Amino acid sequence: MPPSPTSWQNRRIFIFGGSGFFGSWATREFRRRQGTVGCLIHKTPQHSSFLNSSHLGPLAIIHGDARYRLGCLRNLAAFEPDVILHLATPDPRLDETILQACLQLARPVPVIIPVAVDQRSRLEMFQRLLNQFPGRVTVAQFPMLYGIGDYRAHSLLRRAWRQRQQTDTFTTASAEELSLPYLDIRDAVTGLVSLTDRVLSEHAWQGALVTMIPDDPLPSAADLIEACGLRLPQRPPLRICRQQDPAFRQFPDWIPQIPWRQAVTECWDWLNQQENSAHELARQMTRHRTAA
Repeated sequence: MPPSPTSWQNRRIFIFGGSGFFGSWATREFRRRQGTVGCLIHKTPQHSSFLNSSHLGPLAIIHGDARYRLGCLRNLAAFEPDVILHLATPDPRLDETILQACLQLARPVPVIIPVAVDQRSRLEMFQRLLNQFPGRVTVAQFPMLYGIGDYRAHSLLRRAWRQRQQTDTFTTASAEELSLPYLDIRDAVTGLVSLTDRVLSEHAWQGALVTMIPDDPLPSAADLIEACGLRLPQRPPLRICRQQDPAFRQFPDWIPQIPWRQAVTECWDWLNQQENSAHELARQMTRHRTAA
């Protein structure tokens, strides 16, 4: 079960990528549970939901560039986290720099890295890393994510929404992509919080390779697209289920709670609202320039 809100009051969580799509939702949720959150960010995006949480728990915004190992190490040591979450943009050099800094701390601190189900090469890299640093790095394989709240999010629904403006047929995805399992961002964050609580409370989860794809069927990309009213040329024959690799441990007691069709409708309405707001702003600016 998810940890109670009071269980995070004395915990310090350091998040790389806290202003991004996944990171901003995670930052807000840990703060809602009264955890102390530190975020190393290079530049806070204008439209990030990361900013819309001033009434929640403590937040330390540390401006810096995660590509520089010594800077990462210095900021981590100063914050003294209980756990570190690597939610920054996937990049081999960035991954290496962040992990070097995390693993060089004088006090061992568990590191949790969510990896999307389609990032096979990144997952293999972290699997090799687990063998080198046992008991420190927990890698969690997540479904693909979609949701509302971040204007910059490159989610499936945003691409589907853009496609809808041009044609009624979605043709830009491969059969494999259409078969990928998807998860609403709010359910993903709940799962991440539960996993983080397990890693801190039960040392058996530190250094594990965990699959966060539940046994219950998740919607595929094709399901989401068709729920938006787009027609597919054909249904993909392939459907990816949860990881069957014996190296993976299935995470217990966590299942998605948000009905995915409801979540798709909310996200679609949000995208339309954002577009209407952008058009209105453009019209206002045009009127202002004309008047001037």
